[in-house]
Amino acid sequence: MTLKPLPVGLQAFIHVFIFFGVISRSRGMRAVIFLLILATSLFMILFTTTGKDSSDIVTWSLITSTLLQASDVLLINNVDELRLVEQKTPTTDLSLVQRCKWVFRLLTSPRAIGWTHEPRHAFPPHPPANQRRLGFIAKQLLSAFAYFVILDTVHTWIILSPVFQRKGVDLQSDGYPMRLVNTALHAAHIWSYMSFGYTLASAAAVALRITEPSNWPAIYGRWSDAYTLRRFWGRTWHQVFRRVVSTHGDFVTYRILKLRKGTFLADNIHRYTAFLVSGIIHAVGEYGMFRDEFWEKSGAIRFFLLQATAICIEQEISKAFRLKPTPWLRRLGFVWTFVWFVHTLPPWMNPQFRHGMADNYGFPFSVSHRLVTGQWDLVA
Repeated sequence: MTLKPLPVGLQAFIHVFIFFGVISRSRGMRAVIFLLILATSLFMILFTTTGKDSSDIVTWSLITSTLLQASDVLLINNVDELRLVEQKTPTTDLSLVQRCKWVFRLLTSPRAIGWTHEPRHAFPPHPPANQRRLGFIAKQLLSAFAYFVILDTVHTWIILSPVFQRKGVDLQSDGYPMRLVNTALHAAHIWSYMSFGYTLASAAAVALRITEPSNWPAIYGRWSDAYTLRRFWGRTWHQVFRRVVSTHGDFVTYRILKLRKGTFLADNIHRYTAFLVSGIIHAVGEYGMFRDEFWEKSGAIRFFLLQATAICIEQEISKAFRLKPTPWLRRLGFVWTFVWFVHTLPPWMNPQFRHGMADNYGFPFSVSHRLVTGQWDLVA
């Protein structure tokens, strides 16, 4: 099948459709708009391409996460029942201008910061409400510089290392010590890349007085919290997908199956559904990269369902032995968590790097690459 070029701006129009869908007070109209978004998303995923498989994997994941956001706010939940913490007027009584501002805040708050449906325990915690703008901006810009330095250094390693190249060798091929290093560096790349963009965006938004510093907790939590798999995914790793995975987990567990909260079955159905949603987001990205080889090479759903299974076993062992997070057990937990990812992450990522996942990595200006190779340009 000959793929068409992805129409420029079509994904942006999807966000416009969502915006006007949420503004509408008619649930029927929202359902119609969702079907339009679904059809458009399927068209983009199945029949178009950016022209580069290493770009398709990212773009297709973003298309899917946007579709799931549309499902959340247009289909499975009545957003009129959502409120800002300080909101006193019912949402349905807001004027059109007020409702437009309300919708903008809702759609730009994937972690529901400042909303009554925000998770009770935010990880990481919010910046202080009274933090001064200039201090916050300066701190974020300094942090962005630090993230850039880390990102630039990791980029150079990835560009020069054969295990990350299209025609390179498997991540497991260099022996166990290098497998540890490469797994850590791959995680560091994602962490520094997302943190770099996020901190720059927060500095710009606060400088332009679009948002307040308290709306910008760090995108990642503390690494010191990652001494179990559950805490790694729930507290340390980025929280961008928390809303879309949890709301679909709620829908399946409590509205379709009508299970009672707090039971073993409900907790695990919710967990598996949430991780399945994460797997689908990444698997659709893999479809954009692998196409005809998708069923042979895609590992996203298997990887994320493995995480749910390991967390279930981890929790049951903790309950059976009544384990407490003592300093010694935390140290053991860090080892367990890291070793788990060293064994489960490379088999998932290998096919992606063999298809040129790293082709998009790099900067037009790289200090670390200059120091190593004598060239400023860092492109895979």
